[in-house]
Amino acid sequence: MLDEVVLSLSEVEALALKAARGAGYSWGLAEEAAFATRWLCEQGLDGLRVLADHLDGLMKAGQAPLPPQMHALQWRAADTTPLCPIMTGAAINDHFGLPEGPRQGGLTIGPVAFPALLLPFVAIAAAREQVAAVVGWAGCKVIVADGALLALEGNAACNVAQSINLTVIARATPAPRPFAGLPTKPDTRHLLAGLAHRTYVPATDQSRRGAGAAGTDNQ
Repeated sequence: MLDEVVLSLSEVEALALKAARGAGYSWGLAEEAAFATRWLCEQGLDGLRVLADHLDGLMKAGQAPLPPQMHALQWRAADTTPLCPIMTGAAINDHFGLPEGPRQGGLTIGPVAFPALLLPFVAIAAAREQVAAVVGWAGCKVIVADGALLALEGNAACNVAQSINLTVIARATPAPRPFAGLPTKPDTRHLLAGLAHRTYVPATDQSRRGAGAAGTDNQ
């Protein structure tokens, strides 16, 4: 039985890069796969597991990953084989603001293998366009904004191997809620103020004599 190890984000990215290259991706697409894996891990998702399952499926199928064929706001594969999420994600990033991309309306894609791997590309493209994006497939809904994961519904469905249909919809970026002050009970403030008071230097005759400015500003 192998022991579990803890990897840094740099190690995650390096491992994903080499694994994707070993599975047959070009260096450019392998770098995209590594970026996607690291992003998922940064958001608290198991990016390495998703990538491993995707690459294992490619190797067992013995076929090259398929890029999408773009028809207006409907992206499909040339046959019934699921689209490659890395190629499709890179295409979303490139076409997000173009007429065939989700910035112009709801984009439907499918079928897609391991759709979670699309999320990082949608996130960076939406951030570049200064919008949020809603990505959904059966049992899962994800909102990304400012290049990060904002909300996730259906965590179990996030790791599905294939989505029949996936939608990407651009939305206005949620405005930050202004902080108007926090109501604080007197006993809470008194307790914290008492603890803060412990950091103050006790007043002495010497400290009082040295307090204040040496001169005057009224000149």
